[in-house]
Amino acid sequence: MRVLIWCPYVNLGGGKRLLAPITNALAKHPEIELVRLAIPDTAADVLPQPTDKIDVVRLTQSQCRGWLDKDKWRSQPSKLRMLRTWLNYQPDRIAVRGLLDSLQKDMDVVYIFWPHSIPFYAFSKPSVCMFQDVTSLDYPEILGSKAVAAEKINLGKWLHESTTLVVSSRNTARRIEKHYGIASDRFHLLSYHNIVLDEVAQDQVAAPPSAAVAALPARYLFYPANITVHKNHETLLNAWAHFARKNELSLVLVGEGIQILSPENQSVPGKHWREDTLRGLLNRLELVSGRDLYTFGYVSDNDLVHLMNNATALIMPTYTEGFGLPVLEALARGVPVLCSDIPVLHETLVGRSAEVLWFDPYLPEDIVRKINLLLDNYDVFKQSAEAGRKDPRPDWPDTAAQYVEVFKTAIKDHK
Repeated sequence: MRVLIWCPYVNLGGGKRLLAPITNALAKHPEIELVRLAIPDTAADVLPQPTDKIDVVRLTQSQCRGWLDKDKWRSQPSKLRMLRTWLNYQPDRIAVRGLLDSLQKDMDVVYIFWPHSIPFYAFSKPSVCMFQDVTSLDYPEILGSKAVAAEKINLGKWLHESTTLVVSSRNTARRIEKHYGIASDRFHLLSYHNIVLDEVAQDQVAAPPSAAVAALPARYLFYPANITVHKNHETLLNAWAHFARKNELSLVLVGEGIQILSPENQSVPGKHWREDTLRGLLNRLELVSGRDLYTFGYVSDNDLVHLMNNATALIMPTYTEGFGLPVLEALARGVPVLCSDIPVLHETLVGRSAEVLWFDPYLPEDIVRKINLLLDNYDVFKQSAEAGRKDPRPDWPDTAAQYVEVFKTAIKDHK
């Protein structure tokens, strides 16, 4: 079987951390002859190494732009400028269509890894489309009303026109059913995404941490998340402002956009409304970055491993997730977890024996209560997390085997 993975956009969070392991696992499956991965050249750090079974196609900025900027012409202030912009993009879009026709020509099936923000293309070969989440529809303020309306139409095309649909959690299937009326039983559930990445090498860091990470206090709560609204930094910051034991425990925030709260960025203008919102909230709560909490932006994989390995606990106040990878990574390292009491995280942690501290993500006082409970009984939760590292769980070959069965179904069902 020959598989094309079409991925002209790579999410810097879970998407980035899933793509390479999935590609490598598929290439090792005995029924896979070739995996052709089409990915932006700018995502070089997530590109798997080409082998006799992995063909990596590096997409140029122009090739990706033909898809990712398709709606920019609509925002132009005049009809004439709109027309000129639209015409300027046509060569890129035509070139990408030609490229896609060429890439799929000798393939048996096409796997669309991340349909969000990627314009629909009607592949002639059987297509399997993975929906990690529909957060942009659940929280339309992330994109804004015009953009989310376009995104809903575009995702609808992927949903209705793809041969086979895949989700990583039942929660995602239920959310799609709410937005589109598509019965949740139409989706294939690939629950084996709920595993830890590179588990064998978790504690094998290639280099010392950066100076800033090395200088962090010995005990800290760790939250890796970008600043989109569903990540719920507001409630966490409100809780932290009322947490009276900051001398015993620090808070470390890492993720794209959160660097706006760092001391060195105090006078840097915000580029997004979320940056201004969080910076204003931090000031109103009289929290000082570098004293009451520590904030980083997007950090290297090496620093990320150091931060997770040395955390006192992971805290995850999110309102929703595709499946909640950080809680799994923490528990696999024996790091205790405090997280939102929401259905998708309960689904993610099925089969995990470690005792988790659940809280209401809308109530700062509940978060404070659970942090205090952690500190008062830390040895109990730490021992439980360490014991949970022995829980049996699937591995990447299991994931690849699930995918191969889905690919076979798509090939069979293709008209």
